[in-house]
Parts: sequence; structure tokens; C-alpha cells
Amino acid sequence: MTTLSSDSHSASSKDPDPRAKDDRLSRDGIPHRTIDRVTEIMEHVAHSADGLTLAELVQITGGARTSIHGFVWGLVSAGWLFAEGNRFYLGPVTFSLTLGQERLQFDDFSLEDLQRVSDRAGTSALLALRVGTSIVYVGRTSPDGSTANWWQRRQHGWKSLRRPLFDTAAGRALVAAQPDSTIRLLIANTSADQADAADEFLRQIDDIRDKGYSLNEHPDKDLSGLAVAVRDRHGEHPVAAIALVGPVAVVRERRDELVAILKDAANCRQR
Repeated sequence: MTTLSSDSHSASSKDPDPRAKDDRLSRDGIPHRTIDRVTEIMEHVAHSADGLTLAELVQITGGARTSIHGFVWGLVSAGWLFAEGNRFYLGPVTFSLTLGQERLQFDDFSLEDLQRVSDRAGTSALLALRVGTSIVYVGRTSPDGSTANWWQRRQHGWKSLRRPLFDTAAGRALVAAQPDSTIRLLIANTSADQADAADEFLRQIDDIRDKGYSLNEHPDKDLSGLAVAVRDRHGEHPVAAIALVGPVAVVRERRDELVAILKDAANCRQR
């Protein structure tokens, strides 16, 4: 109850010993109205297969619309939720919590697995998730053994790891693996400045699906990316993408070899 906090500061003229242990609080914690509301929103979204609208969240929680609106868009800004159309889904931060313990788990795909991809390829490897109409890089490894993950790079802001979906090899590979109905929805929600990239993807989609990988070249930056979709352990739903990046000439010369490395890494999760 809120009276506990008030009583603890005014009932005694002598401040309590801060070292004293309160067994009740250590067991049960201290309820907090804001925390309760935010976690309630997260739990409802997490248990909804199709996401939830703002109106649905207001109805389910019984909170004021202005209050829920503020909480929801605050969670979107921080990466805990993402908005697609008028619905809200779990964001990239929720999938990155295990990174704090140097583990990146998407059904047992770890940073160590990504490092092996990088070691075999001799180039940097990236692990990416789709968040709405963006791709978010949540892991990176290099052949020199250095690794980076979302937590280590958080000081730059998670948005610095976010790229337009159709501008990247990882994004195109992941979208091409989606059902046509999902792709139509993504195209319909693409911003105007990404319309050309979306059109280019539609011209490439059959080729990406036939070959099983996406290639994206940036000659002006001397950088190329190769990527494949990573499906769940049953081989059904695309859950992530892994990509290799390197100089244009190197990727062109070693394309078949690099694609084989990526496909082997993606397929090993289904064995």
C-alpha cells in the first residue's frame, strides 16, 4: 500500500538502518503503479499472435486512452514494442535480453554460431531481425574474433542498428521468405522514400527465392552483402537473417563459397 512508503519516513525520529534487511520486501518487492501498467501492456502484446491495437490495449487494461497511448509509444521509441500498421508487436529489445550474458538465442542460434560463420568465411557476419518495415542488426562477429551485440552497442542507440527493410541483403532475404500476404502488407506500409527500393525487391524476389539468398552491392562504398533467411527449427517460419559483408570484388569472386557457408549455418538449426 502507498501508506507504507509514507510511514517509513515519518513515524520515527530516527532513520532506519539502511543495512537492515526487510525479508518481506526481499521476497515480494514493492508494487509500482507505472511498472505494473507497463508490464501489463507487454504481457498482453506478448500473448497476442496478431499484435494488438491501441484501442484493444485500452479495453484490455482498462486504462485511460491518453495514458496507454503514452506508455505504448514510449515502449516503441525504446525498442520494446514496434508498430506495424495500427498494431503493436514485441520489439527487438525483448529478443535481445540474453545478450547481456553473451548469449544471443533464437532457438539456440548463438553468437558463438555466428562467430563460426565469420571464421569460415573470413569476413564479418551479421545477425538481423525484422522489426516492422525495418531490419535491426542484433549481432555482429568478425574473423579476428571480436564480437559485438546489441547491449555492447547500446550507447549508440538501438536505432543506429536499424535499416530500411528493402535496402539490405538481410532484409530482402528475410522478406522473400515470408508468405505473399505478409509481403503485400509490408509493401503497402513502406514509406514513400523506400518505394523505389521496394519496387527493386519485387523485381528480384523470384530470383532470391530460386537461389535462396540475396545479394546487395554498394560499389560506391566498395561493400557487398550476402544474406540468407534463418527459419525456426522446424523449417517453417523465417525468424532472422544472417549476412556476410565484404569488398565487392571479394564477394563476387567467392560468392558461391560464401552462400554455401551461410546456407549451411542456417540449415544446421533444423537438424
